[in-house]
Amino acid sequence: MFNKLFEAIFDTVWTIIVGGFILFVIAVIVIGFWDKLVDSHPIWWIVFACTPIPSLIILYRDWKRKNS
Repeated sequence: MFNKLFEAIFDTVWTIIVGGFILFVIAVIVIGFWDKLVDSHPIWWIVFACTPIPSLIILYRDWKRKNS
């Protein structure tokens, strides 16, 4: 029971860290390019565009676990 609980906590933390890092990298790239095009920074648009990334990571890990 504790092993499954630890695995679930680890997966959640790992997903948040990796998803947050990917979100940060994409945001930096998009803001960098957007700065050359427009003077404003549409940060909310970037956040909404990147929100599915952690969910996709969770779905991929679940799929990989079921098929292994």
